[in-house]
Amino acid sequence: RVHGEPHLFHMPRALALIALALCCCAASVWAAQSPFHGKNTLVILEAMEDQQTYSMFFDSLRARGYKLTFARADSSELALTKYGEYLFDQLVLLAPSVNQFGGSLDTRKIVDFIDSGRSVIVAASPAIGDAVRDLGAEAGIEFDDAETFVVDHMNYDAADGGEHTLIVADGFLSGAETVLGKGKIAPVLFRGIGHAIVSADPDGLLLEVLSGSPTAYSHHPLLPVTDAPLTVGKQTRLITAVQARNAARLVFVGSVDLFSNAFLTMSARRALSTGPAVASGNAMLLSELTQWAFLERGVLRLSDARHVKAGDAAPSSVYRVLDDIVFTAKIEEWNGAAWVPFLANDVQLDFQMLDPYVRLTMPHNNAGVYTAAFKAPDVYGVFQFKINYRRKGYSAISFAEQVTVRPFRHNEFERFIVQAYPYYASAFASMGMFLLFTVVFLHHRSE
Repeated sequence: RVHGEPHLFHMPRALALIALALCCCAASVWAAQSPFHGKNTLVILEAMEDQQTYSMFFDSLRARGYKLTFARADSSELALTKYGEYLFDQLVLLAPSVNQFGGSLDTRKIVDFIDSGRSVIVAASPAIGDAVRDLGAEAGIEFDDAETFVVDHMNYDAADGGEHTLIVADGFLSGAETVLGKGKIAPVLFRGIGHAIVSADPDGLLLEVLSGSPTAYSHHPLLPVTDAPLTVGKQTRLITAVQARNAARLVFVGSVDLFSNAFLTMSARRALSTGPAVASGNAMLLSELTQWAFLERGVLRLSDARHVKAGDAAPSSVYRVLDDIVFTAKIEEWNGAAWVPFLANDVQLDFQMLDPYVRLTMPHNNAGVYTAAFKAPDVYGVFQFKINYRRKGYSAISFAEQVTVRPFRHNEFERFIVQAYPYYASAFASMGMFLLFTVVFLHHRSE
């Protein structure tokens, strides 16, 4: 060791143990509070020279604290894991034409990466390869044939070369500020391949972030249209996002050019429009989309769930039929820097056995604490408090806690109830008539 430098083993053992415990506690608190795995991002390119083509996009990620690692798609050292641990927390795939990845990476490994709760951004192009196509199929997305473009004869840009494939698109997803932010995004420049959503999506996990105009379609720009295109009009998807059930996010962008410096700096003006050219919204779109995709917003958590009998302070696992029950829970949203209260008017609580016996919309106190007060049903058995909250652009909340609802004990019933008064009267009348009959029978003598 350097002369004069204090050695750890010369410190009092108690102080060393306390320091170690504090470090462990700080690490565990950070892991519990942050929804991020980290900011190590793997960027896969077709050629290392492409770093210059997309340098503005990469600089924007670095400015937000992401550590980028670049690799060629055919590199023999390409891998997401080492010794069973993931090396990266996000994956950006800007190699649309690759048919097979190098190293140990394949479509199955990318799916496992998403299943671990991590996020992926995939860019496609008309030169689409089997790797990107297979990954899209895993998410229920079908890309059109290779060498096809999204064509729009009414909304092409003034700088288009005559094939009407450089289009000005503004068909953004509505009602999802969580995905695209609250600001208004200018029309974006898009030149690439279209895709369609082919799988049923009852849970709303697939989000059509950007769609074509009513006059758009997907086809080879130089060939006559003899058969129905794969997609027509607003069914032509340009960008689709997937909100996985485990909070991981997957984004498919049909144009790798959308990430390029050229498209980020170009102005957009429809050729058939007389209005002035405006700066394209590509930069803002990518900024907002990557914030959502990399879990910087739209992440929810539920905590401090508590249920008690009205008037009691301590929680219980057993309730009696017709008890008054109060349930409270705190829901928070990650805003990129801290957990803040999540305020919504559509969070529902179910109190169910096989089917819900009680379903209530829970009001909040403007601090993220939601409350529901209700009377236990007049049915005994094993019930669950259940919250299943799924909304567009947000990670899902799934909460369930089991309790028992018991019947009245023998000494808990009311002694006299109004509904039984006729039976009481008939019982006393019967006894009275029997007494009268006995008196008459014993003391009556026939003459």
